[in-house]
Amino acid sequence: DHLVVEMARCIADRDVVATGVASALPMLAVALARATHAPRLTYINCVGAVDPDIRSASPSSVDPRLLERCEGTVSLPEIFDLGRRGRIDLMFFGAAQVDAGGRTNLTCIGDFARPSVKLPGPAGSSSMRPHMSKVVISVPRHSTRSLVDRVDFSTTAASSRNRVTSVITDKALFRLEGGRLRPVSRAAGVSVEQLQSATGFALDAAGEASAAPTRAEAAALRALDPAGIRHRMI
Repeated sequence: DHLVVEMARCIADRDVVATGVASALPMLAVALARATHAPRLTYINCVGAVDPDIRSASPSSVDPRLLERCEGTVSLPEIFDLGRRGRIDLMFFGAAQVDAGGRTNLTCIGDFARPSVKLPGPAGSSSMRPHMSKVVISVPRHSTRSLVDRVDFSTTAASSRNRVTSVITDKALFRLEGGRLRPVSRAAGVSVEQLQSATGFALDAAGEASAAPTRAEAAALRALDPAGIRHRMI
């Protein structure tokens, strides 16, 4: 549960939060934050639903049924416009690769002209990330393949408007400080040595042990995801 709990903790009460496609775990984190410490957040889902009623965990964040049980709707161009005007505080992003400088890769593995793997592409990430005050990048499977020294292709990079950039994996929480990712905390049972061996760049800090989920967080997660769908997505 480390990944979902730490993502939820990045959200402050009254934040305006957005998620894109393939964001089932971030959507669950939004629901967890709303059920615990951030009841007054505003959530914009990529289908255009504003403050949808997220009753339970879902394997997909692209669910048109959210439009049937929400407080309002916006169009896709309006979501991009809100982002560019600084009206969205925090957005969740995914990545096949994240490097030591906080750049993400959703484009290709290998040389761009002759890639060994073609990835899904940036969707809205390259347009939205530069304008976010808070950037949260989720990497469900932490390994030397996903946490690399330098991405094969830079799909997105940090900008001066990004006040806080967090990278959250199943093993650790990183923050971008001075242009470099540094571990802030490690998931339960993950040693400094294990974290370093699973990371493709040198770590210049050890990070503290992550705080365990509170009783309220654990109870809310059980209520939102009694079937454990979240575990099958990591």
